[in-house]
Amino acid sequence: LRFYGPFEIVERVGAVAYRLKLPPTAAIHPVFHVSQLKAVIGDHVVEPELPVGLIEDKAVVCKPVEVIGTREGSKGLEVLVMWEGLTRDEAT
Repeated sequence: LRFYGPFEIVERVGAVAYRLKLPPTAAIHPVFHVSQLKAVIGDHVVEPELPVGLIEDKAVVCKPVEVIGTREGSKGLEVLVMWEGLTRDEAT
């Protein structure tokens, strides 16, 4: 799982979600479940940027390197793919 940011929390939405202050070009919904957030430790002053694939009108071209696993899921066969430029832990 990758984390990007840090991003400022704007407000709490319900019991378990938070709205984040994302860049205006972000092509993702700004509300996240608490399980998807990670606290910043220390005095990080970082200009928040999103990866190209999460910005409007941009696309990431990821090339599969190999299938590293398979399993039978509820909707059929699922495969675990190793992607070019990513680590084995980042396979999807």
